[in-house]
Amino acid sequence: MIEFINVSKSYGKKQALKDLSLSIRQGEIFGFLGHNGAGKSTTIKSLVSIIEPSSGTILVDGMKLTENRLSIKQKIGYVPDSPDIFLQLTAGEYWDLISAAYELDTQKKRKAFSRIDSAF
Repeated sequence: MIEFINVSKSYGKKQALKDLSLSIRQGEIFGFLGHNGAGKSTTIKSLVSIIEPSSGTILVDGMKLTENRLSIKQKIGYVPDSPDIFLQLTAGEYWDLISAAYELDTQKKRKAFSRIDSAF
């Protein structure tokens, strides 16, 4: 289950979310509809830890997002509306991102990198 409990987010003086409370049960299909600026993207980006809410609590399967980011990220898939962020990363930053996603420890990360490096 995904729960937003009184979640708010402000960008300066603009309030994108105001006391959002929402529960999505396991197996439910849920969509966001609304005009530009309604808070759809802000809600999703809060759930996947791209942005931090100004206040409130987000729970996934009863776990607080602020205390269990890695465990929760392993349960959620996210496709950004613009994948340009990957084009801005250096090769090293991209490698760090991928190795973190696969939870490679330092030794496994170096070993995998050596295999790739030797191919070139």
